[in-house]
Amino acid sequence: MKRALLGLIIAICFLFGVATGWADTTGTLYVSVTPETASWSLDGPGSADYEDTGTSTVAGVVAGTYELTWSALTHYTLPDPATSTTILTGGSSHTWTGTYTRHTGTVNIEVRPVKDGHTAAWILTQGDSSTTTASGDAVVTGVKTGSVSVNWGALSGYTAPDPDPATAQNLAQNGTVTFAGVYTPISSGTCTVTVFRAAADADVQSRRAMALAVAPPGDLGTNLRCAEFDWAADSDGDMVATTALVSGVLAYVVVYPDAGATSPTAAYDLTLKDELGRDVLGGVGSNLAASGTSGTALTQPTLRNLTLTSDNAGDSNGGTVWLFYQP
Repeated sequence: MKRALLGLIIAICFLFGVATGWADTTGTLYVSVTPETASWSLDGPGSADYEDTGTSTVAGVVAGTYELTWSALTHYTLPDPATSTTILTGGSSHTWTGTYTRHTGTVNIEVRPVKDGHTAAWILTQGDSSTTTASGDAVVTGVKTGSVSVNWGALSGYTAPDPDPATAQNLAQNGTVTFAGVYTPISSGTCTVTVFRAAADADVQSRRAMALAVAPPGDLGTNLRCAEFDWAADSDGDMVATTALVSGVLAYVVVYPDAGATSPTAAYDLTLKDELGRDVLGGVGSNLAASGTSGTALTQPTLRNLTLTSDNAGDSNGGTVWLFYQP
């Protein structure tokens, strides 16, 4: 009898609480999201709709069914699932957790030249403003999408690529962009470069005839082109000059030092480096004699942007280099 009476009292109290609002008919919703810039919306019973950005707590909401939808965010993939539903009862809570995935792509970086085994450093600014620092050629994966750019570092004896920083590019999801930085040697001395592009050109043939007089080994064919470097050192005996668009397979090089007052100092050096920093003369320009013409056969490819350098040639002294190549 007492037990039945107790149950009746509890039922009456519950009904009284519902009637007077004493029973809890609200709950709490929690939204946790990464990154905090992501937005979301809640669609609840009646007019119980909510919108916000980032992690948030929505307290005192009426019980019922709630649907959360993650909003689109540029450069990100939505959490999975993009929409989910929960039934909220009075006095309870529910938490939604969403993580957006950042889009990434690949950036190729090419740096020329390589100087004595070393190359310039660079700073890559990614689409989220984070940076990556390295040097030389690189394939950088996992780069955040958006506007990406490169700042070129200093390289002794060279002028940085122009423009610096490099013009920004838009990196798309799973896309690839390339930045190429070509450093220009800081010129010294003087050098006039002439490229004869027609093998039948009289200038090429006359130089071929003179080169044959040097008694070169092998065959100096009639279909070769010729690049002529007429150089003179500065007051320190040095010279640096660059030419472009000499591309092909090297066949022969002829070195003519000036005679008389501008004859180079004995044991002077000449190097002719390509964009990769390789001496395409193969070292034959080391410790050259102050007089007398020399010729050497070559059998290697070359690239554009050749840089001719002289060392220890003496004040204002110079000469001529003929480079024969097969395009």
